[in-house]
Amino acid sequence: MAHAMGLPEHNDDDGSTVAEAIRTMNSATRPAERLAALGVGRELFERIVDGAMADHCHKTNPRLATRDDYVRMLEASM
Repeated sequence: MAHAMGLPEHNDDDGSTVAEAIRTMNSATRPAERLAALGVGRELFERIVDGAMADHCHKTNPRLATRDDYVRMLEASM
């Protein structure tokens, strides 16, 4: 990961160089903590779940999610 991020490859055993770089990026970009902060409303849930169910990655998850599972994840992320 350090190499991909353009950081020195030799860092502390705990990866603190990478961890610090991620903390710095997060504070600089201030990612939203909730979907609602991004303007996502419950009226979009059906469309989002439809997309998730149709996505080829859905079928390769270690635990197959149902439509209800996706709705619960979205509600928890609001």
